[in-house]
Amino acid sequence: MRLALARFPAREPVLIVSGDGLTDFDLAGFYRRMRAARAEAGLLVAAVADPRAYGVVELAGDGQVVGFVEKPAWLMEGAVVNTGIYYLEPGLLAGVPVGVPVDFGHELFPQWIAEGRRVRGEAGRGYWCDVGTVEQYRAAHEAALDGRVRLPWPVAVTVGPRGQGPVYLGPGAVVEPTAAVGPYAVIGAGVRVMPWARVERSIVGRAAVIGAHSQLKGAVVAEEARLDSYATVEENVVVGRRAHLGYSAHVFPGTRIGVGEAVAPGSQLYQHQGKANFRQTV
Repeated sequence: MRLALARFPAREPVLIVSGDGLTDFDLAGFYRRMRAARAEAGLLVAAVADPRAYGVVELAGDGQVVGFVEKPAWLMEGAVVNTGIYYLEPGLLAGVPVGVPVDFGHELFPQWIAEGRRVRGEAGRGYWCDVGTVEQYRAAHEAALDGRVRLPWPVAVTVGPRGQGPVYLGPGAVVEPTAAVGPYAVIGAGVRVMPWARVERSIVGRAAVIGAHSQLKGAVVAEEARLDSYATVEENVVVGRRAHLGYSAHVFPGTRIGVGEAVAPGSQLYQHQGKANFRQTV
């Protein structure tokens, strides 16, 4: 942020939006209200089912931010969390050295509160989701398919005689008539889903190829990846960009296939105690 302001000096307050969240909050309205309240800093907060994975924001009755609790070990009734969407007067960052890592929630906002700055919080209205994990990333896509987040997506009820909605089908994507796509499948532009393949609760990136009789169940396949025939990819697997899974390869839950990685035909890949993937060719 300091580097950006150094290159593009701002004379007016700036709006900062973290790149690992999906939201349809009214950001323009938030900016206007913070400016009207003459806040030096502001942040949007959201209610979540379990705040323990987030920074909890403590608000006074007038909207003033009075404290932060970073990833509490206990459930806090009525807690709201930091969404990573901020309003800032550019002068606030003048004292932050360029090139030194700092964290808004851990360091900067607590510092500004301690200095008595005008730091305000506002509860966002609409949808917000952190997409920092594979599970959250998939959940955000499912919310879009369900219409719970306002996105200009043409969601299909079904694709083909064996499909089940909701489904998003990108421009130029081809699903063969005998393939089964859905429910909750996101098929990117130019993807090819070959005969008798099945893609359910999965996200397939641009120009990927899903081979005949392959199975995707709750997985993420990045752009230009290729699955040969009879490959199986299970829950919360990530297949990297331009990776290649050979004939009848089987990737078990939670495994990560790196960018450009080639998996030999007939291989079985497991997540091995959080370390490198274990492989066995059968």
